Amino acid sequence: MKNHLLVFASIKKHLFILASIIILSGIITSCDAGSAPAIPASPPLSPEGLVLTIIDENTVDIAWADTATDETGYNVYWSDTNALPSSPNVQLPADSQTCTAGSLTPLTTYYFWVMAYNDSGESSALSGTATPGPVPAAPGNLTVTATETLITLDWTDNADDETGYNVFWSTSAAKPGAPGSSLPADTVSCEIPGLAPSTTYHFWVEAFNDYGSSTAAVILGTLKSAPPSPDNLVVSVGTYRINVTWNDNAVNETGYDVYWSIDGIKPADPAEQLAADATACSITGIYANTTYSFWVEAKNDIGTSSAATGEGTTITKTFKELFMEPNGWFHMAVHTLTDETDLNFYWSDNVSDMGISNDPVGVSGAGADLHYWTLINNFDSTKTWHFWAETVKDTDTLYIHEKIEPGPPMTGTLACTQAGDSRIDLSWEDVSGESAYNIYWDKSAVKPLRPNASVGADVTAFSATSLDPGTEYNFWVSAVSQGIGGAGFPGLSINETQSTTGSGLGPNLALGKTAVCSSVEGDNTADKAIDGNDGSRWASEFTDGGFLPAWIIIDLGESMDFSVVRFKWETAYAKSYTIETSGDGVGFTAVYSTTEGTGGTETIEVGTQNARYIKMNCTERGTPWGPSLWEFEVFNP
Repeated sequence: MKNHLLVFASIKKHLFILASIIILSGIITSCDAGSAPAIPASPPLSPEGLVLTIIDENTVDIAWADTATDETGYNVYWSDTNALPSSPNVQLPADSQTCTAGSLTPLTTYYFWVMAYNDSGESSALSGTATPGPVPAAPGNLTVTATETLITLDWTDNADDETGYNVFWSTSAAKPGAPGSSLPADTVSCEIPGLAPSTTYHFWVEAFNDYGSSTAAVILGTLKSAPPSPDNLVVSVGTYRINVTWNDNAVNETGYDVYWSIDGIKPADPAEQLAADATACSITGIYANTTYSFWVEAKNDIGTSSAATGEGTTITKTFKELFMEPNGWFHMAVHTLTDETDLNFYWSDNVSDMGISNDPVGVSGAGADLHYWTLINNFDSTKTWHFWAETVKDTDTLYIHEKIEPGPPMTGTLACTQAGDSRIDLSWEDVSGESAYNIYWDKSAVKPLRPNASVGADVTAFSATSLDPGTEYNFWVSAVSQGIGGAGFPGLSINETQSTTGSGLGPNLALGKTAVCSSVEGDNTADKAIDGNDGSRWASEFTDGGFLPAWIIIDLGESMDFSVVRFKWETAYAKSYTIETSGDGVGFTAVYSTTEGTGGTETIEVGTQNARYIKMNCTERGTPWGPSLWEFEVFNP
């Protein structure tokens, strides 16, 4: 028995030693494996999703998805030929997903390869091409306008080479991978409906072309409620101002915009911008006899309410007189208010130029019933002219506005018929809408600035007399529009040329003789009407209602025969006057009279006369000033 136990113990001991050897062998084997890792059996997986983004004409950004788990790194190659370079342009660590290729040649197609690698080699290549070129300039001045249901983005188009614009939006600060809207080139606005209310959105706007996208313009926007509209708009009209009131229905407005116009069209920009809680606005500098339209809107940083609207018509007040006289004077007169402190006149061929194109012609004298202004100006009769009278009370103003349009254009032809050595008869077709006809003639082909004569509406004939015999004349006839209180502007004229026959008028018998007059304005003495100089003149003194009659007498030195008298009027002329003769300078006999003097140059046939003294006696002025003559001439053809 004891021997059996010894045998068993010996076997057990040997078994323990064998097991220990086996275990120790495994430990040694395990330690050897950790110190010398195995080489991967194959190269890593290829990357996926290559994205080539052109940054500018020299740079391309390269991006891919990292699909490998056993890569040592990434090799990135590029070349301007479709041949893989012998070595990578860039070598990146494991898990890399982006790379930038710089210093490229513009407008050149490049080939790109991306490969993952490990000790077993490179993966298959992820490849693509890109042609770097100039990307568009980024949009500027990006703004956001919000209503309760709509976000509107506006920006400045700074590019001239874009294919279009991409617009992105998100509730996070991360730009989405795809645009929410793509728009054509030159777009400067985008409306984005369907956004969640009371939610802040991030917006990106990029210009793009075939080479890539610009830097994004970024802005935040939130849909919130614009303020409610005001109501109960009331317009009240005073003499010099208009007052507008309304109910303030908003609690979230930052202010009020007030617009007004006289054409019923809401202007693009407000005339007044008022603070929050405003309920009234007053405007001065108004036009008389004019309907004003008003719009009042509440606003905040989100948007603008719908407008409360209203109208009001100012007091009725117009020009008393507004017309161009046949002699070229332009006359403006207005019954002013009894409490004005100043009155100014303006005129322009642009309705928006009141007080801009001309300095005001001022007339003072508070309380006067009628103020007027008469001026000489080379008005272009092909244009519509606007006139304003500005009455001022304290700091308030009232503008009276009228306009005169060109007369109707003439039709047909101007017929000229020789009717004597110094007379040509004119005739033309009547047009509709005229108030008068102006007749012009001159020896040159240039139409005079002022008419030689004028006839009333519906008159279709006129005789030009006292012309120089044997001389070619150009004639023009224009129809004149109807102005306030008289004739307005002439329209397009018809023209014809005709020559007279016979000889001239002969010498001027009055030249250098002696002259006396009723009165003198300044240094414009009587002798200057007989000096043969069309640049010097006699002018009589004037005051309203005084110094009439006004007269001038020429002493020929001795009695002599004559049959023609010619007056060359300065702007101030005689409307009613007589021509009288005398042998002794005491008793005078009228040989001609008229109440329709036209000014300009008047050549008058008085029949054969024999006298020493010749008198022009004015009993009614054609202008507010006293009569004035450049020359007083006497002939005996």
